[in-house]
Amino acid sequence: MAAQEQQIMVRSLSHGGQLFIHAIRRWALAMAEQRCFGCDMQAEYEAMDMLDALPIINEIMCFMSRAASFNYAICHPDRPELDSDEAAILALMRAVQRSDRDVAVELATHFFPGPLAMTFLRIARAYTAVLDENRISLEGTRRLFVVPTPAAAAH
Repeated sequence: MAAQEQQIMVRSLSHGGQLFIHAIRRWALAMAEQRCFGCDMQAEYEAMDMLDALPIINEIMCFMSRAASFNYAICHPDRPELDSDEAAILALMRAVQRSDRDVAVELATHFFPGPLAMTFLRIARAYTAVLDENRISLEGTRRLFVVPTPAAAAH
């Protein structure tokens, strides 16, 4: 019997983690539907007094969509669990927020070639600075849930 694959549920993330994942998913959906990303997220960020973060999320995602060295997955906002690419992006952002330069550089070079990794890190730091000003952390989880894969559920 194969070991069940553990999935990280979005609802298990810290508030900052949920906010970030929701924002990148809403950005991807807005771009696919050729809509305004900021319009989708404005009320949520305004309620938290973090409107300054919206253009930075846009910059992060625009940069990633153009400069990443491979195609990566961003899921639909309704998907309850993180995709492995989303988890890697969140891990990168967490390393930036906790100022763990070695880990952040290593993770950024996974996504971006050469000096583009450093450019991404500067943009990511601008976002995490807004989070820090509002005492919002990307770190931590509320709970982890094991979600059986469809094949495991059939047995």
